[in-house]
Amino acid sequence: MKEYIEHIAGFALLLDWQSRWHNLSDDVVVTRSGLELGKWVSQRFLLGAPRRPRYGKGVFLGAQSVEAEWLSRIRWKRAVLQLDTPAEARLTLVAARQFGDGKDLTDLPAFTVSFPILDANLAEVLTRFRFFEGRFICLDEEELVVDSGPPMFHIPLVVQSVSVPILNDNEAVAGRTIDDLINERMAATNREQPGGIQVVKPQASV
Repeated sequence: MKEYIEHIAGFALLLDWQSRWHNLSDDVVVTRSGLELGKWVSQRFLLGAPRRPRYGKGVFLGAQSVEAEWLSRIRWKRAVLQLDTPAEARLTLVAARQFGDGKDLTDLPAFTVSFPILDANLAEVLTRFRFFEGRFICLDEEELVVDSGPPMFHIPLVVQSVSVPILNDNEAVAGRTIDDLINERMAATNREQPGGIQVVKPQASV
C-alpha cells in the first residue's frame, strides 16, 4: 500500500495545483482522461535532452519545486509522443491505474497530463529516444540548473498517432474518471468557499 499512498498524495497535490491555475487562467483544461496544459502553463516546465552521460540516457521533463512535489509522487507508467504534425505535437504522461484494498482505499483510474511541444525541432529529437525521465530544475543566480542525481521517474517513451487513444482498454475503465474526481473536488471547494470558482463541465477530450 506504500506505493498507493504515495501516488494518491501526489494526486492530491496535483488537484491543488490544478485548482490554483484554474483560478488564474483557463490554460489547464480538464478532459475525460486528465489534464491538458496550454502554452502559458507549460512554460513552468522544461523539455530537454541530456548533453552529458551523467544526465541519463533519456529525454527529460524538468520541473520546478512546486510541480516536482506531485510529479515525483505520482506513479507514471509511460510517456506518449503524438507527432502527426510537428506544429501540433504533444507529450502526454500516463499515470498508472492504482488498486485500493477493496475497503477504505478506492481504486484510482489511470489519468494523463498532456503538454504542448512548442519547438518542432525538439519534437523530432524526442523520437530518437526510448525513455523519458523527470528531473528537478531550479534557478541559481539566474542560471538554470538541472539536477544530475537520480530522476524523479524513468519510464518508456512511445510515439503514436493522435488517432490512437492515449489510454488502452484496461486503463480506460468504465465508471469514475479523473474528470469526475477533479470536478467533485472543485464542487467541494465551492461549497467550502461560497462565491468561488464556477464549475463548468469541459467539452474537450483527449
